[in-house]
Amino acid sequence: ELYSQWQSFNKEIDNPITIATLIKMVTDSGFDWMDVVSASEPFEVCTSVIEETLSSNPVIEKANPLDQYSLRGRSAEIERNTADEVFILGEIALSGQFTVIYASPNTGKTLITLHLIIQGIKCGNINSSKLYYLNMDDTSKGLLQKLHLAEEYGFHVLSEGHLDFNVNQFLGIVNKLIEDDQCSGVVIVLDTLKKFTNLMNKESSSAFSKVIRRFILKGGTLIALAHTNK
Repeated sequence: ELYSQWQSFNKEIDNPITIATLIKMVTDSGFDWMDVVSASEPFEVCTSVIEETLSSNPVIEKANPLDQYSLRGRSAEIERNTADEVFILGEIALSGQFTVIYASPNTGKTLITLHLIIQGIKCGNINSSKLYYLNMDDTSKGLLQKLHLAEEYGFHVLSEGHLDFNVNQFLGIVNKLIEDDQCSGVVIVLDTLKKFTNLMNKESSSAFSKVIRRFILKGGTLIALAHTNK
């Protein structure tokens, strides 16, 4: 029973009750905790006699290896990282999800996406300072047009070849956001998805999705544009 109780203790919860908590409660009540301790009655000596002895080989229940992965006691942390499900791209994409928009080339994916992003910023569903548009499939003129919109509405634009950024850095940056717990509220738009992973390769796309799933579980949102077969 003692072993089971000991295993149930979890020090990794938010705002745990400790001896420091008790001292603060006494101090906040206007008392000196040292005086309280000094005035307390000493413990009564136990004179009970043990009539039975434990076996020389007591059976100790081993901890289940799954215990180390249990989320019990971490609901506050999960709640903190869970994004409110609100539409941030018209009625197409929800916050806290990974959405891929497929369409044929030159059908207006980028134009519609930018229009809906601006609408989302205007109505307050998107924090423009946390939106990052990764423009990897465009001409210099097209990049400049998007940059003008970004500067007008306050979101970020990244493009390969500028400020030493390239697509190979992307997953490393996302992993850093995850490790530093900086995903909450961040919206990343990939234009286009094929620049970041090989959609025709199961192993490559699976590895990509695994990182993005961790990003989503931490409160991030990812929207990707992709071409159907030409």
